[in-house]
Amino acid sequence: MSQLHESDDATVTTFGYPQQLRRALGYVSLFTVSFSVISITTGMYVNFGFGIANFGVAAIWTWPLVVVGQLLLSLILAELGSRIPIAGVGYQWSARLVGPGLGWVIAFGIMAAFTLASGGETLLLISPLIAAVVNLDASNLVLMAAIAVAVLVVVGAVNVASVWLTARINNVSLLTEVVGTVVLGLVLLGLFLAHPIHSPSILFSTANPAHNPAWYGFFLAMLIGIFTLEGQESASDLGEEGHGVRRNVPKAIIYSVILSGIFGMITLICLGLAIPNVAKAAASPAPIAYIAEYWLGPIASKIFIVCVLYSVFALIVVSVAAVARLVFSLARDNMVPASTFLRRVNPITRTPANAIVLVTLLFIGVMLFAARFPDAYAILIASTPMLSFTGYLIITLSYALRRRRIAHLPTAFDLGRWAVPVFTVTTIWLVGALLVLTLPAPFHDGVKTAAAVFAIAVIWYFAWLRRRIKAGRAGISFSQTAGSPEAAAAPPPGT
Repeated sequence: MSQLHESDDATVTTFGYPQQLRRALGYVSLFTVSFSVISITTGMYVNFGFGIANFGVAAIWTWPLVVVGQLLLSLILAELGSRIPIAGVGYQWSARLVGPGLGWVIAFGIMAAFTLASGGETLLLISPLIAAVVNLDASNLVLMAAIAVAVLVVVGAVNVASVWLTARINNVSLLTEVVGTVVLGLVLLGLFLAHPIHSPSILFSTANPAHNPAWYGFFLAMLIGIFTLEGQESASDLGEEGHGVRRNVPKAIIYSVILSGIFGMITLICLGLAIPNVAKAAASPAPIAYIAEYWLGPIASKIFIVCVLYSVFALIVVSVAAVARLVFSLARDNMVPASTFLRRVNPITRTPANAIVLVTLLFIGVMLFAARFPDAYAILIASTPMLSFTGYLIITLSYALRRRRIAHLPTAFDLGRWAVPVFTVTTIWLVGALLVLTLPAPFHDGVKTAAAVFAIAVIWYFAWLRRRIKAGRAGISFSQTAGSPEAAAAPPPGT
């Protein structure tokens, strides 16, 4: 273990940074980081109703297509994560492949996507779920906001206290994800088989409450998977806190998608069969809870609600952890204001405490915005997958162009002769996914929001960052990639 520790620590120092964060995460913890960020429980709870509303129960068959596309992307991210397994990969990968300017733009988009999604989810999912479990008034917005603030404070405290504690909380989510999806689905399947209420052919029915033509409904239904199966690279964000990261990070990225894909497909088939009424399910604010309560009753269905609640909580915990590492990584290269403050590591807990506090406050701010302006927040959250998939596409293209130039970096996962077809098909997939996310009229406001986020990042780059990077006071360059003399000799900018 000591030799493994030395090898992991050398990985960080080779990239020009001292080892500051505590290494406490084994393979299981790294895997559950990515698995929890994907969170099929949360994704299906939020998006299943949208899919059946627009394409009927046949919406479930769009899931395998998205799984294959995201699995191909995961192969690229796994190789890249094995070669550059350091904190804040959204910034680090882009900056080292192309330049710190692009790294900043991609990082800003990722931070916006995580913050907009997770901040609002605390108010719109966790608070109502807590209210449902303990019989509180979910229509009391002040109460819901107060619960959300309390939850986010606890999440921030957990992250500051210890990455080990963060990992243990997250590890439990593997069980709740399984119970809240596969176990629930199999129970519903058993009840359906005992008391069938319709023909199994309902699984292929495209009759939908929105009365969409089949081709249009199909593309809209793909959003069940597209909105869910993302964030698998998050294991890399905690790469400086893991053991054997060049080997374990790629496995975590790939297997999180494979397992999510299998569990998700089983669950969707079972839910599709057990759905009592498509129109009522589509109209329900919580379609899966509606199906569960129909078959299990209000008391037994609370078991499912508790599992969903814990899974969403674990998602918020690891989201704060991932975004905080991204802020810490940017600050380490002097890429953000107050970098000296934000790159400090607590000497006792060895966590980026200041970055964690900032991210927690940002999440709270978004949550309060969602409470005050729910319609505006709905537009903002619609932009989050566009931000994520745009980042994936840019990183994929950048890596395709620069891959040979970083071939000297050690890796435990290599695409080998499959690189060209994997990059080609993945690029086609990502372009197609972005077209699905941007062309339908309901998403045009989200497109404008995503464009505004990237515009802000670009403006900030030209107004403040560009001069600092040119002067060598911020950022990293391609010449500082691991293994170069510059990386070994020079400290990060501003230190």
